[in-house]
Amino acid sequence: MTTSAWRKRLKIKLWPYEKAKKKNGAEVVVVVVVRVVVVVVVVLVVVVVVVVAVVMAVVVVVVVVVVVVVVVVVVVVVVVVVVVVVAAAAAAKEVLL
Repeated sequence: MTTSAWRKRLKIKLWPYEKAKKKNGAEVVVVVVVRVVVVVVVVLVVVVVVVVAVVMAVVVVVVVVVVVVVVVVVVVVVVVVVVVVVAAAAAAKEVLL
């Protein structure tokens, strides 16, 4: 027995608003509008989830880039300070001798 036959036998409806199929045009229009609204809402939710995921990924990339830049700047500053201190110590040593 096919799925549609089982649904007919058990009177299971795919959509909750399928009660008035061809009794009058207005109720059929309501069914179509409800289905369209459901589809639009689902599509909008999916789009919002994708946009939020992309934004979060971009934020993570920006944070990683900022952290790498800060680490590089700190390393450069430390190296410059060490070189200056060593040069000053060498100059002071020569002055004392």
